[in-house]
Amino acid sequence: MYFVIWIGLLGCNRDVVVGVENLPMGESFMLTMDGQTLVNRDFNLWSVEAVSMRKTHQLQLWYGERQCVLTNAVIVGELGFGELTHRSNWSCPGLLGYKMHPVNDLLVGESEVTVGLWQQIKGEERADVCGAECPKSNINWLQALEFANQMSMLEGLSQCYSKKDTGSVQMEQDCTGYRLPTDQEWMTFSSLNPVMPYADSETTVAVAWVRDNSDVERHPVCELQRNGYQLCDITGNVWEWCWDTFDRPKLRRVRGGGFTSIAEVALRENGVDFPANLGAEHIGFRLVRSAR
Repeated sequence: MYFVIWIGLLGCNRDVVVGVENLPMGESFMLTMDGQTLVNRDFNLWSVEAVSMRKTHQLQLWYGERQCVLTNAVIVGELGFGELTHRSNWSCPGLLGYKMHPVNDLLVGESEVTVGLWQQIKGEERADVCGAECPKSNINWLQALEFANQMSMLEGLSQCYSKKDTGSVQMEQDCTGYRLPTDQEWMTFSSLNPVMPYADSETTVAVAWVRDNSDVERHPVCELQRNGYQLCDITGNVWEWCWDTFDRPKLRRVRGGGFTSIAEVALRENGVDFPANLGAEHIGFRLVRSAR
């Protein structure tokens, strides 16, 4: 009788190993359980000894002072012996500092992707004469898609683009990660007042770096007036890649005009189809993701 009771009590406490799936290598995440920091065994494994199985335990994942989201954040006690393994997926939207604003069912990048963000994600140290706060340019459409996927992966979001066996790219409709806007989405968030020819403006003067005021060069983002959705540089600075193909697979739509554009070319309604495999100094990109 006493032997049976002792065995039962022994099974009330178990060592627990927590695995968080698909964390990016080389990043410093911290995991807590009931407010106590766990011991990190590997880049995505944590352990704690003699955890009571008579109650549930709350997990929290941290990156610095930012709390991330765990899809399986509660450990439910299971009486038994040996290690208890608990696994969870994760996400941390906004971890990389790309600021976004809601527009209907989208979150839209406040600015085009900057040189600084590009270098942070890609690990590049090559200097850009315009500086870290300028929009990244000279990349082609496919490079923009690859960057969006990389951003998604680093924040634990599902990637939006995959390659078919034919080599073409398809967009996953239910993805939670970053992507390029469609042409119609771009037109929607480009101006709160849809009758305005530019980004909530009758002229380019206050809202856009175009040929008249740019000295024919890129400028740091968000130096001029924002549109009604608080988005910067929708008109001017650099053209922005969109997802759409319009049955012309070697071309992709760009919108918004750039620092070399005259005002008539930078009109919101003026979409231009550009070779998808080419980059240009006056073409960059802005990212969106689902708000749902």
